[in-house]
Amino acid sequence: MKDFQYKSKSQIKQKMGCGAAVAQRTVNPLVAGSNPATPATFMNLPFLNKTYYQKLKSSVEDEYFDFIEQIREDIEEGADSDLLSPEFQSFLKEEIFSEKLNQFHPLHFYWINLIDGLVYLLGLHEEKLSEDVFDFWEATEYAEIFLKFETEFNNSLKSSRECVCFLESQIQSFYYLHIKEEDLHTDLPNNYNVIPELGDSENRIFIGKNGKAINFTKPIDSFPLIPFLNLNFKAGNFEIDQEKEVQRLNLESLSSTVQGFEVRTTEGKFESEKEIQTQRISKALDIIKKTDNELYELLRSFTKVIIPVDEPGIVSYSMQNLPGYSSINLFERDDIDLIDDLLHENGHHFLNYHLNTDELIIEDDEKIYYSPWRRSLRPIRGIYHATCTFFWAYYLFMSLSEKSLALFNEEQKVKVLRRFLEEKLMVEYTFEDLKHAFNEGKVTESGFAFIKFIKDFFQSNKTKHEKALNTLKELSSDDYKSVNELTDHLVKQREHYQI
Repeated sequence: MKDFQYKSKSQIKQKMGCGAAVAQRTVNPLVAGSNPATPATFMNLPFLNKTYYQKLKSSVEDEYFDFIEQIREDIEEGADSDLLSPEFQSFLKEEIFSEKLNQFHPLHFYWINLIDGLVYLLGLHEEKLSEDVFDFWEATEYAEIFLKFETEFNNSLKSSRECVCFLESQIQSFYYLHIKEEDLHTDLPNNYNVIPELGDSENRIFIGKNGKAINFTKPIDSFPLIPFLNLNFKAGNFEIDQEKEVQRLNLESLSSTVQGFEVRTTEGKFESEKEIQTQRISKALDIIKKTDNELYELLRSFTKVIIPVDEPGIVSYSMQNLPGYSSINLFERDDIDLIDDLLHENGHHFLNYHLNTDELIIEDDEKIYYSPWRRSLRPIRGIYHATCTFFWAYYLFMSLSEKSLALFNEEQKVKVLRRFLEEKLMVEYTFEDLKHAFNEGKVTESGFAFIKFIKDFFQSNKTKHEKALNTLKELSSDDYKSVNELTDHLVKQREHYQI
């Protein structure tokens, strides 16, 4: 038996003691520094231009293709593993050479992350790292199943062997549904674990790259696992294996295009208010474009799909290994919040493209830095990500306060000014901590370059801060007081959390 020579980038981090994330939705195979010639890093400032965006995207694509080639070379040389089923290894040996994988797409990128997670697990088994195997499964969607086996066997490696089939099934089913998109007929069901970040829900899943979806006519007994049997993309139907019957369902087009962005028709409240909510999205995009065309082009460059969600208490979210897909809560959020949320998630995409090609931080679990947003201590990852993403809120509200206040009523004007000043205070608070983290080796030179840019940018806009504060004082004494209270709070926190 010949082992895979490709080493999961998560595995490499783990060996270096860098606290790599191992959950299916956080594993990142395109780790920093693998290509010393990579042109797109934060060192190449200023970065608000299309040429920079294209270089950055090309760097990520190059890493993707390198990954595919490494796996192909291993398989050509006869790599296999007794941890994997013969059926899965046959599947991988055939499909990894598919020409469809020779094109970069966010869904292809997500798929190779699934493979990387599996390769990482193989490495843990090879070295018999029981505790790390336990941690791996505990962080996945299959934790409950793994723990049941663990209760029975009290042996993490043995329990893990029983669960590998779930990873295999997800890799295969994701490939068939989202990448291959060709007719498939099987006697045994393929279990697909739904992915909410694609717009999936209890009664609907999205398939492929064109906003196609399937509505379930009856509840799925095994949800969130969907046991599909046959796919017929030409005829547009899909068969699901239930205990007592086979559901035959039709593919439907359930997305629309708004200014070049795909907006998926998720089930529930958005579907019943689709026209109104789509108009809100369009209006938000119009305001961004009128206010700052550079911000609009940044958004167009890194956000591709908008997933409307209605989840109380949840603002918006996205995934590092699914670039360009933004889940945005359109409910409990006003029009200004919507503009902010679109750019906030886009800020995550922009940052993640860098994280996928360069090493900006050296992660650890030490919670020593106070987060003004969460009002609690956070590790360096939390502080760095917050600073880099909330910078875009600062930039947005600065631009709105300077160029577009006339578009809003008085209440909205107050909110724009207050948010501008709040983000200024909170982002600015982190500068000292990030400098400390840089000196401690937790932030790399490349990572700190962006922080220095933000700091210089703040300094160059000092007069705008003062003007906004004076205008807010005239419009709302309560909000002016709130900003001053935040200032006092942060001064006290700095005194309390001396580093």
